[in-house]
This record gives sequence, C-alpha cells and structure tokens, in this order.
Amino acid sequence: MKKNLLFLAAIGLVAFSSCTQSEDEVPARSTELVPVQFSTYLGQPAQVKAGKTGELTATTLTDFGVFAEYTHANASNTYTPNFMYNEKITGTTGSYTYADVALTKYWPNEVVTSGDTDGNGATTTDGVDALSFWAYAPYVKVTPSTGALDSETPTDKGITAISKNNENKPTISYTVASSPENSVDLCYGVSNMNSWTPVVGTKTINKGDFITLLTKPAVDTKVDILFKHALSKLSIEAATSVAKENAPLGNTQESTKVTIEKIEIKSTAKLNQSGKLDLTDGTWSFDATTKELALNVEGDYLRPSFKDGGDQVQTVEGVTGTLQSVFKDETTMLTVIPTSTTTKLDVTITYYVTTPDEKLAATYARVKNVITKQTGNITFEQGKNYKLKLVLGLADVQFDATVEEWTTTLDTQADLPKNK
Repeated sequence: MKKNLLFLAAIGLVAFSSCTQSEDEVPARSTELVPVQFSTYLGQPAQVKAGKTGELTATTLTDFGVFAEYTHANASNTYTPNFMYNEKITGTTGSYTYADVALTKYWPNEVVTSGDTDGNGATTTDGVDALSFWAYAPYVKVTPSTGALDSETPTDKGITAISKNNENKPTISYTVASSPENSVDLCYGVSNMNSWTPVVGTKTINKGDFITLLTKPAVDTKVDILFKHALSKLSIEAATSVAKENAPLGNTQESTKVTIEKIEIKSTAKLNQSGKLDLTDGTWSFDATTKELALNVEGDYLRPSFKDGGDQVQTVEGVTGTLQSVFKDETTMLTVIPTSTTTKLDVTITYYVTTPDEKLAATYARVKNVITKQTGNITFEQGKNYKLKLVLGLADVQFDATVEEWTTTLDTQADLPKNK
C-alpha cells in the first residue's frame, strides 16, 4: 500500500550561511534578527466555507494556519499559543509569506548557556529559548478570544471553531457534512525532518514527530511540515454491466445510456458526527452525541458524464464499463471522523437506463432503478480511504468495497528568501 502521508509543506525558518564555532562561543548569527518564515505547497480559489471544501492536493491549498509557543530558560511545553495564534500563511509554489506581514515573528536569540560573551546570547541563569509549532490546513478565520468562526464565514459543517487564544493545546472543532458541498479535508502537521541544526548544540527530531522546542537554526534550514489527513475518506466508483446480448461485461449498446440521479449512504451504527482534533498529538476527542451517518451525492457534485438529465434522450456519455469516480472532479469527496465503532453502510443508488427509440411517442424507453446494498463491517481509521465500487445492471448492483491508504503527495518544496 502507499504510504499514509499527505503532502509536504515547509515552514521556512530563514537561512544564513553558517560559520564554524565551538559550543562555548556565541556565533555572530545569534545577534541577528531572523524572521520565522513559511512556505507551503497547495492552492485553490478561495471559498468562504468552514475551510476550503474538497480534498487538499498540490493544486487545492493556498493557505494554512500555525500556532506557536515560545518557551524561555529551557522550559518544557505548556502548549500555549503565546507566540503565534492561528497565523495565516499564504502563497503559491515558490512564494509564501504571512498573510499580514506586520505580524512577522523572529527567532529568539538566547541559544547558549555557557556565558553571555557578546551581550546577545543567554547566560547560564537565562537558559535557552525555543519555539514549538503546530499547524493545520485549510486555514479558517476566527475571533481569537472566543475561537468562533469569523462572521464572514459562518457554518455548522467542516471546521466549525478553534480553541481560544488563552487555552492550552490548540484544537480544531469539526462536524461531518452530509454532502460534498461542505466536506473539508482537515489535516494536521508533523515533522518531515530527520535532523535539525541549531546555532549551538544539537536537536534530535525524527520524521513524524511533532515539531517542538526548536532553537534558532544555524544554516539555510527549513522546518519541513508533513501534513497528514485527520479524517477518513469515502470515495465511490461506478461502472455498468448493461450489455449487448452475448457481449462482454460493460460493452453497452452505443445508444443506451446508464445515468445516475443520486447516491445515498447511511451507517447502521451510530457514529460521532462532531469532534475536536488536538493539533499537539493528532488525536480526536468527542462528546456523547452520536447518530447514524447520512451522506449523499447528487446534482452538480456528480461526475458530469454520469449525471442523469431527466426525462429525455440522454446526451452525456453515461456510466461506462470502466470503473470511474462518481464525483464531479478529483477533489470532490465525502469525509468521516475516525472512530473505534464498527458499522456497516447501506448504499442506495438511483439510476436510469435510457434507450432512444423513434417508434415510441416519447422517442425513448427509460427504466428507473433504485437499488440498496449493504457493505461488510467497517471501522473508519484516520488517513484511510474507503472505496465503494458499484457495477450497475438492469435490475441489480454488484458491490465491492476496499480500504487503502489515503495518499496525496507533493515532492517539491519552495525555496525561501535568505535574510541578510
């Protein structure tokens, strides 16, 4: 299976050429103001929902949010966003910046404890200062004191709130949408690094770790973020078995069209419809409210060539003998909050088989089919894609379901400007 990773983002923490120094010297770099800068990787026209709708890929994200904590004198994390709160980072490949450049932050200069040799490093008493980062995507605007969505982008689906600016452990509140219209691909960030080189000393960090307690970088360094899917994805593919007599499966009569009106999905068990994602460890928490999952795909969210056009001769290609996604494009999706509860899914599809016939008064023959099938047991896991495969016949639907890693990968990273 493919790796259970999403895509790469880089938080660019400025870059200087480093010089050789011993650990008991305070290098010249420690005296300079070094801004914390960011770069990212994805883009899509803005939609004022609870985060941009659809799957996040290398072409569907233009912004993400960052929380950061400043710790002084070798202190441990309290996970309080006292350095950055929901900082919006925006841009396109190769050019990323703070959405509000006036909010640019700088690395703390206290980087050693062996003595304040030039008036800029830490003393033994002061200790070392560090920054920790927690990120999510896609970005949403909130009121910091309440965490409520900005009045310009209210919604009760997708990302619905963020923890307040005085709360420990940044969290993202999320509610499942019944339609792709409001389905948001919530992601959280971890390290894509296997090393970090500070001005003085060493820092152990591994790929997949959360990015905590980094001190000022010594060389041209990026803090690379690996964004991971926080949800489960539900995808649907369809093909047809409406065939000519004695012809292979899927070889339909050229004029006969199989078109879809809608697909409805319901869980047999009660599941969590809302939850909070902890950005400091990637885990979910829930209240006690559960209900049966109810999802649907219809109208403009169907693949245009599959979409039924009503009581008339169908002009679209229709469902073919090859399995294809039923969604309108590659980023349209349905999401489910991960759960330990096992459920089955009742899948109901309404579709038509239409054949032109000039001898008929209506000039076509048209048959409506409403078929319901049930999956086997499913337990929705974080970062997994649950793919339903439907083969549509004249009076029945053949059914298959598979589980695979949900993978969207970006291999390129933007270069950040150097600070002089």
